[in-house]
Amino acid sequence: MVYYGISLSTSTLGSNDSMTFFISGAVEIPAYFLCLYVIESCLGRRGSTVLFEVVSGLACLSTAFIRK
Repeated sequence: MVYYGISLSTSTLGSNDSMTFFISGAVEIPAYFLCLYVIESCLGRRGSTVLFEVVSGLACLSTAFIRK
């Protein structure tokens, strides 16, 4: 649900809606390759899911400490 909310609010990130949409889409391309690599490594599907869930949770929690 957080990913869906962030995807819908990309137009509020900057002044140019097209550029922010392009950047948010371009960030996903290396993420797909990283996911494939981690899944095929020694972690497997379960370990990679745990790893990415913990990293995304820490990233969401860290936004509470970022000032504008």
